[in-house]
Parts: sequence; C-alpha cells; structure tokens
Amino acid sequence: MLEIMSEILQFIYKEEFWFISAFVNTAKINTELKSKEIENLIKNKFQNLKDEDIYKKELKEDLFELIRNISIKCSWVTCLSNFPYKDENSERDYNTLGYFQFEVEYYKDNPSKKESIKPMLIQQVPFILLKTLKGFINKVENTGLYFDTESPIYIFLTSNKIKPSDIIWNPENIEKYKKVIGYWTEIYSGQWDDYSDTLFNKRIQNNLSNRLSELHFIRRNSGFVYMAEENYEKFF
Repeated sequence: MLEIMSEILQFIYKEEFWFISAFVNTAKINTELKSKEIENLIKNKFQNLKDEDIYKKELKEDLFELIRNISIKCSWVTCLSNFPYKDENSERDYNTLGYFQFEVEYYKDNPSKKESIKPMLIQQVPFILLKTLKGFINKVENTGLYFDTESPIYIFLTSNKIKPSDIIWNPENIEKYKKVIGYWTEIYSGQWDDYSDTLFNKRIQNNLSNRLSELHFIRRNSGFVYMAEENYEKFF
C-alpha cells in the first residue's frame, strides 16, 4: 500500500542552479566577460546537440525537447580573492577561488509544461555541460582558468508545487513518500528503481525542515528544496 501511495505524489519543477568550483588568475581572466563567454558556449552547444551527446539514447527525444526550452544565465562568485594556488602538472598559477553559478529554468515561458519534467531527464543535462567545459579550459586563452571538472557539478533543484497540495511533512509522510523524494534529493548521483529501503532511509534521515510545509535537502552532490508557492515567492 505504501508503494502505491508513494507514486501518487508529484513534485512540480520550479527552477535550478548549477555550481562549478574554479581557480582564476585575475591578471589573465576577466570573470565577468568569461562568465558571458561560458554562457554563450553552453547555449551554442545546446542549440547544436547531436545524437552522440546523449548518454541515455532512450531519453534522446525527451532531452532534445527539454533542452530546446532551457533558459540559462552564468555568473561568477568570488569566495577568496587572495588564494594563491599552483597546479603542479601545468605549472599554472592562480590567485582567486570561487565558482561559476548557472541560473537554469526549463519552460520558463510555458510553466504548465514543467509538470512533465522528471528527475531522470534533469540529471542528463549537466553531463553534457561538463564535457563541453573540459574542452573549453584546454584552450590557450583560458590558461588563467581552472575548473574543478573532477567533482560533479553541484545541482540545486527547487519546487514550489506538489500534487496533492495539502501534504504535511511529518515523519510518517516522509516515510510514505520516500521513494519519490529520493528521486529529487540526489539528482546528480543517478536514480534507479531498485534502491533499497536502507539507502532511502539514509537519504531522508534528519532532513525535516523546521516547517512542516517544507522540505530541505542539502547533499554533497546536489540539493533539493520544496516550499509552498506563496512562501517560495516571498522568502526563497
């Protein structure tokens, strides 16, 4: 019975944010201009996708449709402006640590379509991005830029609607809907139908927010926040 009820719950996608850590040599790189260049690079890649860019071929048509309807904006955020670092392999020097932030939204101009977005589709797109960025940093003009391409891109997803809309997030409902929650809470690490109860329980333990109307999950590879629509607009 729990399995049947867990499938009834549907989170409605709102928007997402991607984060990529990076070292920068500010004597060589203008981070504002570089952010725009990266944004254009990704947009161009998404506009010219090929079959070989898609890892899961059975999702190809849905992915092409999703990516045709992506809105994306890239910006640089400095964490430490006096952080000397030298790459032992390349002998390149850097002086700033920070990250590139991507504000991402699918079907921004057609919100009703967001109900069709599934976690399995969302998780495919950053893999395309990561592969593109690895080639980008190898260009001569980017010797002052070093992406952390070994770690997964951090994916932060949000939702401001659910069906049904009146769920109280107490421990009983967390348990009842744990499978659906699991698909959204670790979006980058992969979601499969055969995850064990032990793994699901590990994911959701100690993750109740202080409001029974909300869910907050912050993980090493990805995060997920659900807030009711009114609260999302006021406080997120």
